[in-house]
Amino acid sequence: MRYATFLILLLTLSCLTLGGSQVWAADEGSVLFVAPHRLIILPTEKVSVLNLSNKSSEPRRYDLQLIDQAMDANGVTQRVESFPYSVKNMVRFVPKRFSLQPGEQQTVRVMVQRPPNLADGDYHSHLLFREVPLNVKDKAQLEAERQTAAAQKSVSFEIRTLYGVAVPIVVQQGKLISDMNLGQPKLVIGAESKQRELAIDFIRTGNSEAAAMLKAEYVQAGKPAVPIIQPQWVRLYHEIDKITKQIPLINIPKDAKGGKIVVSLIKDEADDSKTVRKELAFN
Repeated sequence: MRYATFLILLLTLSCLTLGGSQVWAADEGSVLFVAPHRLIILPTEKVSVLNLSNKSSEPRRYDLQLIDQAMDANGVTQRVESFPYSVKNMVRFVPKRFSLQPGEQQTVRVMVQRPPNLADGDYHSHLLFREVPLNVKDKAQLEAERQTAAAQKSVSFEIRTLYGVAVPIVVQQGKLISDMNLGQPKLVIGAESKQRELAIDFIRTGNSEAAAMLKAEYVQAGKPAVPIIQPQWVRLYHEIDKITKQIPLINIPKDAKGGKIVVSLIKDEADDSKTVRKELAFN
């Protein structure tokens, strides 16, 4: 089953150099378009490609590097040195550096050599496209901005000047089996929002990642159901069996009293029998 592609993950240079905690930023003046946004290499495939385009109005240069990002118990991917399902030892790619003029396109060829006796399942790393200065003048400007920002105790220069795009590279092997289920949702007060949120456990089984669409509605007798969270894809990577997410509630009717919340995990929009639903009282 194919799932809707995720948005490109944008990593600032500070994310790369400060070792782990992710700082996401979008720089509208520095855009590298990548397709697909998630590269899946099927069990029968050994080679695939990524297509790139410089959508900005300036020339850009990028270094390419495979990095490992593993999912934690909150469903957040964090950079790690290694983990059991990495593809860094089986994937090669060319080129490793390229420059693009405005509107210019580039193809990156990704090749996989699976080791003998590789267990069935899927494996993944991320291919990082990191922007680097084009010339000495750019480097001098970057250094001047770095010094200015350091004097102001700010890292804004990193967000403005350089960024990276991290694209998941998923290598599949043999027969893939995966499923996702829901624990019983709970209403909680968010530690930061101080507002009501849905706390939900997601449980993965099988030898590969699982993904499904999550929706929730407030249902009151005699009235239309009201969506109360933003519909969203939930994905669990192979390395994690359970995550817990807290999701803010929206659109709660002002006259809401009693009724219930229906949480739906939609695995296949064409087959409602595969949808998992959980209910809880609203009070």
